[in-house]
Parts: sequence; structure tokens; C-alpha cells
Amino acid sequence: MFDSWPLALTVTVKALALAALLLAGVGLGYTLRAKGDDRRHPEREDDTDKLTGLSNRNRLMADLAEAVNRPLGRGEALLLVLFDLDGFKPYNEAFGHRTGDALLTRLGAQLERSLPPRGHAYRLGGDEFGVLVECSVAEVDAVIGQALAALSESGDGFKVFASHGSVLLPKEASTVKGALRLADRRMYTEKFNEPGAAGSESRDVLLTALREKQPLMVERAVAVDDLALAVAEQLGMTAEERDEICRAAQLHEVGKMAVPDAILMKPAPLEESEWEFIRRSPLVAERIIASAAALVPVARLVRSLGERWDGAGYPDGLAAEQIPPGSRIVAVCVAYVAMVSERPHSVAMRPARAIEELQRGAGSQFDPATVEAFERVAIARGMDAAV
Repeated sequence: MFDSWPLALTVTVKALALAALLLAGVGLGYTLRAKGDDRRHPEREDDTDKLTGLSNRNRLMADLAEAVNRPLGRGEALLLVLFDLDGFKPYNEAFGHRTGDALLTRLGAQLERSLPPRGHAYRLGGDEFGVLVECSVAEVDAVIGQALAALSESGDGFKVFASHGSVLLPKEASTVKGALRLADRRMYTEKFNEPGAAGSESRDVLLTALREKQPLMVERAVAVDDLALAVAEQLGMTAEERDEICRAAQLHEVGKMAVPDAILMKPAPLEESEWEFIRRSPLVAERIIASAAALVPVARLVRSLGERWDGAGYPDGLAAEQIPPGSRIVAVCVAYVAMVSERPHSVAMRPARAIEELQRGAGSQFDPATVEAFERVAIARGMDAAV
């Protein structure tokens, strides 16, 4: 039945690849010190990033929690900016971890020096940094621009720069979690959609092709993307991992382009021969997505979306921890969105009922920890009470 697929897919692959953080007063937490003060030595050792000497994520969380309810002067705001380095991974691989650590230390020092007197820099882990700055609203763009310049370095065969996401408190967010979530989402959006971002053109081509075949699939992919990012954040995935997970969420339906519309739109249960097309679709998706070299890690995640926690899934029969974490996250989100959506063969479930179904599948179809993380997202968004 599938003997003719390789040739057709080869044509499809080639075509797609071608087309393809303000405080009023004196301080922020333990105080945003003046430039002449020693700002690179926080009061407690566990607030310090040992590599760069900057404050760490714990300190940022504490500073934000103390600062978020402080009154601000007229025309002032608290600026939170999160940064993620682009180009650092290949630099680290090419020049070695010691040289990579030296670059992170150098960029961290430059970032701290670039800030105004009431600003503070943090290393959040890996190649992620953040800043909190008390400044006038009119100064925001300049502060961000100087920080971005500080986090860039280029040389023979390499270029390291930063994507960023910024939030003005309290105008755009009033809570610590809300500010961090919004800044992170904006950073991710810039990183993913900036011109020339690895794989972005191929992704756009694939989504365009999918939209032409089944527009509703793209709408569902947007919903899966949003949920998958939130669950990945709950599980503490790195920025790079979140990026790959979101791409996989956006492209998870690509393999369905090789499934006949009559099967996709069938208003009755599928026969075994028709199910073979569905079970084959992750392999089709992997092949199409991997035609763009930058999307190979994403293709691997999509391949494993049909796997089950108990090992009874497809295409490879992976079980439990053998299944990539990103695939487990996207699979739970795909299942939820499918259940709350109208489909040819079933009516949409209430969100609360769909969450109950995920809970029933935890430990058999789904990773229990991922389902628990999804539940936390659902509770935070009020999905568990939606009717």
C-alpha cells in the first residue's frame, strides 16, 4: 500500500525544503547599588552564579517579589529583560567548554557594566541572562539596546548575540510569574521568528502547505504550541528545549499531508487499513521536517508523538523515559486539544472532562509527570473549571 510513498515524499520534501523588570527609593531586594558599589557580590553565596559572579535566578526571583508591589515615580517603570544567546552552542562546541565559560563570564561582566546605576544583571543558567532596571519609560529602548550590544561578540567564524523579551512593570504585568512568563514568551517569539532564524523559512513553508490542505490543523497547532510552551516552562526545560518543543508542536500535523482527506474527514471510526496511514504519519513528518537540517532535532520529537508511556505506541514501541521529554509534552497537549475540538467523528469535550481523560491516561498512555504539569497549567488558566 505504501510502496509508492517514497517517490511522492521525495518530491514533497524537495519542494518544501526549497520553498522551505522599578523600584521607588533606594533598592531592589538587597538594593540595586550605585555603579561605584560592588554589585557583583550578592550578600549570600547561594544568590551568586559561581561562573560569572553575577546574581543568579534565585536572586532575581527574590528581587522581583520585593519590587513588584513598590510604588513608582511618575514616568518610571521597572524593566525586566530576559536574554538568550544565539550562536553560543556552536561556539562552545567549536572552541571548547573552557573557552565558552570564559565568553559567558566576559559577556556577563559587559552586561553589568552596560546598565544604569539602578540596574542589576543576573545569569539565569546556561546561556540565559536577565536584567532588572529602574529607569524612566523614555530610557527603556536605550537600556535594552546597550544590553544587547554588551551581549554580542563576533570573530573569525563565529557570531554570538542575544534574543530578548522585555516587560514593563506594573503596566504590562503585576505579578512575578506573570512578568517572567510574558518576558520569556516575548524572548522566544523573537528568537523563533527573527529573519534568518534557523529553520524558520522551512517551518513557514510547511505550515503554509498544511494550511492549504487542512486549515483547522494549523489552528489546532497554534493551540498545542501555546500549551506546550507553558508545560515546558512548568517542567523547567531550557530555552533551547522549549524552542524545539514549540516547533514540534507547530509542525506535529505535517505528516497528515500524506493521509487522504477521506480518512482525515471520515465521520466514523477508522478501519485497520486506514489506521495504517495514521500510524505511518509520524515517519512521514520526520522525513519532511528533517529535510531542513536546522529542524532535525524537531523531526525526532515529532517522530515519537505516537509513542505511549507503557510501550504500546508507534512507530518504535518506546516506553517511559525512552520517549523524548519534548515528545511527551507535545503528545499530552495534542491529546487535550484534540479532545476539546470538534472532529468529524466526535463532538468537543468540556475542558474539565478532557483533563480527566488525561489523568486516566497517566501512567499508560502519558507520562504522569507531564500530565501533572499540564494540570498545573490548566489550574492557573482556569481550564479545569471551564465548561
